[in-house]
Amino acid sequence: MSEIPADSEESGLLQLKIHEVLETFKESRLKHQDTQNIWCPRWATAKETADKNSASKIQNAKTTLLKLKAIKNALITIVDSLDETIELVTEESSNIIRVAGFSSLPDDVLARIFEMNHWEYKKEAEIYGLAKKPQNVCSSNVLAQVCQRFRRIILHIPCLWDIISNTQDERWISIAKDRSENLSLFVSDNVARAKTSIADFLRRTSPTSQWKELHARFMGRKQCVDFIDRVPAISGAHLPCLESLSLQIDWDWPKIYSYGEDRDDPDEGDGFRSTTKSNSLSLSAWKLPELKHLTVKNFIPVGMHCPALQACHIELTGSRRIPHRNWDLHALKGFLGCLSLVESLSFSFSNACTPKEDEFAKTKQVEFPRLKSLSIAIRAETQEEFLRSVMDMMDVTTLSNLAISMIPDESGYLQSRIQQSFRAIFRRAVFKNQSSTMPIGSMVRKFPNVETFSLNLMEQTAKIHCDMIFDALPRAQGVILELPRCSDLGLPLKALEDPSEVSDDTSEAPRDLSHSSENLRHFHLKNCNAFNNDSVLKFLKGRGRKIEKVKIEGCYNLRRFEGDLKEMLGDKFVWKG
Repeated sequence: MSEIPADSEESGLLQLKIHEVLETFKESRLKHQDTQNIWCPRWATAKETADKNSASKIQNAKTTLLKLKAIKNALITIVDSLDETIELVTEESSNIIRVAGFSSLPDDVLARIFEMNHWEYKKEAEIYGLAKKPQNVCSSNVLAQVCQRFRRIILHIPCLWDIISNTQDERWISIAKDRSENLSLFVSDNVARAKTSIADFLRRTSPTSQWKELHARFMGRKQCVDFIDRVPAISGAHLPCLESLSLQIDWDWPKIYSYGEDRDDPDEGDGFRSTTKSNSLSLSAWKLPELKHLTVKNFIPVGMHCPALQACHIELTGSRRIPHRNWDLHALKGFLGCLSLVESLSFSFSNACTPKEDEFAKTKQVEFPRLKSLSIAIRAETQEEFLRSVMDMMDVTTLSNLAISMIPDESGYLQSRIQQSFRAIFRRAVFKNQSSTMPIGSMVRKFPNVETFSLNLMEQTAKIHCDMIFDALPRAQGVILELPRCSDLGLPLKALEDPSEVSDDTSEAPRDLSHSSENLRHFHLKNCNAFNNDSVLKFLKGRGRKIEKVKIEGCYNLRRFEGDLKEMLGDKFVWKG
């Protein structure tokens, strides 16, 4: 840091000069001035003399420069001191200012903030379960204890009191029921004396006309069956207002408490290793006229009637004790047949298997008249025959959005078998129809109305056949590819021809995949760093003017083509390093 001259007389002159300059700037309202007249008026006068080499002019110039440098050093010292002071005051006052700023917000803005915080809290509760301490189990309970103003606002927002759980005591459940007409119930057997707490909880939360959401999570099949049987007993088998239901059997959920006599071993005797008979659980006693969102994990519902269902998520996984589980695909097909009005369907499979491959391709497919979105997440060593059977049992002609992801297991790497067979799983199970009765030209499984497609592939593979993908998706307008370990995209590189020059007679001509991507408008590459050739440039050049937007994100190996892409696409191109 520069220092102000120690000499008191010199220091005083510098301070006087700085003050004089500041006053000049103040009077002129910081407008541009003749800087020499402000900082060194004597030199401004002396330089105009006729004698350029006079000793007095030289001495004047030296004195002027010394003074200007001294002033600069003094100003640097002042600025450094100001920076330190600003940082100190900011640190000391930030909490005070933050509190004052928060307090200055109007009630409606605070209410909105509290609602958004509650939504995030509920999302985490749905994924990870609730906090085990009753006093911390609800965000509204915490906020209500901050100050009187917060409490007054929160007491007037019913949705902030809608979460109740069997981890809470009877007093809290009674308060929530009084303050919210639409309750979100969270049930867990991962608590002390779970069987008793769940039974008491169901009794305390009646009538079921207040139930809007129900999220139940168990460590074993027996506990889930017991819960499914208990609900109709206290509800009269009727849940008239329930809109969202989640029933999960989570084999590997960490044990928190000692369960004592109330706990059963989750996997003992349920037969999942060798048979598929116990895959299914009956929900025929549940009447769900308003159910719109359903999530089931590690079982297949049977006899379920939910005529208003719009979105369904099905997750089938293995466990640490039994990594590979066989699933009853006929039961799965029967359940899918109940989803007549579903609009969004998603699957998550991890180590999922079937004891034998059934020829679902030869049977009548399940039709979904309103299905628009299908998402499939494939993890670990999911069996090719299993996935192909799931695809074969569904009519996918109504889809407009298709998303597929294949990601590693929790250990961060795949077994060698899945690496070697991925191409078979991806191509034969998802995009190829393997029926022996189909002609060669019809082997590709068609998704005729899909307009948006995304593929997230984390496994290492030599080549993804994007030409085949485009052939399976003839109307695809938006494609998102995230392929960090793929060395070749296999894009169709032949340029699109002028439609007027394409012959109508294609019966004898070989299949030309260049036209399978003719509807492409939006193309997005993410984290594709295992290849660095010019195939992307050639592919986009071949699509011509039809491309409306291209986004390349995190693909540092393609940086050398950035300039060419910008020149070719102009404002249509977005590069994010």
